[in-house]
Amino acid sequence: MFDIVVDGREIERGKRGTGLGRILMSFLRALGENRKNVLVVSDPKTDEEKIKEVVRDKVTFVKIPFISNPIFDQVIIPALVGKKSEVFFSIYPKFPVILRFLGYKIIIFVVDLTDFTLSQKLFLRLFGKLPDKVIAISDFWKHEISRLLGREVLRIYSDVSYIARRGRSESRKAVKLPEQGDHQKQGGLKELEDLKRKAENLQKQEELKKPKDLRKPEELKKPEDLTKQETKLGKLPEKYILYVSNFNPHKNVGVLLEAFKIVKNMTDLSLVIAGGGGKKASKDVMEKIRNTTGVFLFQNIDDDELAEIYRNSFIFVFPSLSEGQGFPPLEASYFGVPVLVSDIPVFRETMGDSAVFFDPRSPKDLAEKILRIYRNDRLRKEICERCRRVGEKFASFEIGDEIYRVIFGSYRILPKT
Repeated sequence: MFDIVVDGREIERGKRGTGLGRILMSFLRALGENRKNVLVVSDPKTDEEKIKEVVRDKVTFVKIPFISNPIFDQVIIPALVGKKSEVFFSIYPKFPVILRFLGYKIIIFVVDLTDFTLSQKLFLRLFGKLPDKVIAISDFWKHEISRLLGREVLRIYSDVSYIARRGRSESRKAVKLPEQGDHQKQGGLKELEDLKRKAENLQKQEELKKPKDLRKPEELKKPEDLTKQETKLGKLPEKYILYVSNFNPHKNVGVLLEAFKIVKNMTDLSLVIAGGGGKKASKDVMEKIRNTTGVFLFQNIDDDELAEIYRNSFIFVFPSLSEGQGFPPLEASYFGVPVLVSDIPVFRETMGDSAVFFDPRSPKDLAEKILRIYRNDRLRKEICERCRRVGEKFASFEIGDEIYRVIFGSYRILPKT
């Protein structure tokens, strides 16, 4: 009998970690540290080796031999896992309904409802009361999802603690988490372990903030810009606005590009975009990037390179129209970068009064906010310090530990055997 069955298909070989993937890896790490016997549902794309690294010797895989879909999942997952456990965890809002009738305690994640299809919403309306726990990662979406499902939903904030682990092993020693009021009380670590962890984290964070050279980006907007901006391909622009994420429509990148056109002739700022793509990526955005001078596009970069891009940025801008929680502004905040975000409820919730908010429908408003920070060094430093405090707060805990407490109660890291 396994302690838990986990749908591990979000962890794919050769795929840079997604927000959901980071949450799942954090939870798998917590399971490994507590020596839980884990049965992982995988498929041909799943990175089983990466999962083994964090769950250690306590993991077994049941592999779906093809790339399934939510309809096939309803049959094939119950057939594979049977009654081998009493707990099923899914990082997705989808789950095999029949598991509830096999006696399983089901825990699912519904990060947000952005881009949900009618069939996805219908599934949750019909079966959303079956899971034992439904988890969201912001209070805004907690209330929206609760209204859709007609039931209680927990909120557990996700973290950006992985920033402090960039360049080192996926495993860690001990973590003490802050309280989050929507779920069970937390068990504390021993005082000595806590002090040791804090000392280690402070040392690593200081080392992380030291500058270092950046590798050549895989793609820069167009060859002629290399001679205009910088012939040394290992260098970033001297002073730049930064955007990190994909080009899906709700990311609203077009507004950022229009705002940049306004400010670029009034400043010495460039625009660096790290990311791109997306399942519903807009072709118009790529066309605008090609036709806008001073824009640098970095794709397929690793976590160390991303940290360097954050660290050297002058301003971070995130114009998204909808987010479950929104990790990039929190990541930028960790590095003490002044953050400008769209004025939407989830950012008011997570960033508080630390960030500068702008109308996401108005390139002019965004441009004015960028210029205000650009021209006022004292204001910029004040915003940097406020944002740094927010970033450090969200880097001080791990969501995987919180999920573990929701499911199993007390949390403790067992010594290696």
